[in-house]
Parts: sequence; structure tokens; C-alpha cells
Amino acid sequence: MRTSSIFSRIVLVLGGLAVLGFTYWLLATSLAPIEVPPLAVSRREIKFDPRVDMSKNEKFLRLKPLGDGVPELTGLGRSNPFMPLTMASSTPVQAPK
Repeated sequence: MRTSSIFSRIVLVLGGLAVLGFTYWLLATSLAPIEVPPLAVSRREIKFDPRVDMSKNEKFLRLKPLGDGVPELTGLGRSNPFMPLTMASSTPVQAPK
């Protein structure tokens, strides 16, 4: 009966030391200084370079428009998109010719 008491005390002391060691390790790792990541490289300032300005190039001045420049307004889509769909509103609307 005496040996179980000594054995339990040894296990109790070793367990206490393990808990103390784990607590020390936990505090040491959580309070340790961390490495700060390097600062992001700042971008250089964007400036207008008149030497590479294309608006003064002769080819730029000779450009012609591709169309008359007026968009065509068509009747595509529903007049009221929040109205529930019915058979009459679900038929496709044809663009005027």
C-alpha cells in the first residue's frame, strides 16, 4: 500500500512539472516578438511624357470614325422589368428595321 502512494506522488509531481513547462512554453511563444513584414514597394509617380504623346502624330490625325457616331436606339428589353412574366411579356421584342 505504501508503494502506490509513492508512485502516485511521483506521477503527480511529474504531471505538475509538465503543466508548468507547457504553461511556460505557451507564454513564451505567445509573448515573443514577431517579425514585421517588409514595407510594400511604393509605386513611382505617373507623369505625362510629351515625347510619347500620340495626339500630335500625323497618323493619329488621319484617323476616321468607324460610323456616324450616333447609337441606334432599339426597343429591346421589357418596358417594366419589375412586372411579373406573362406570355405576352415573355415574347421577344423585335427591333425596328
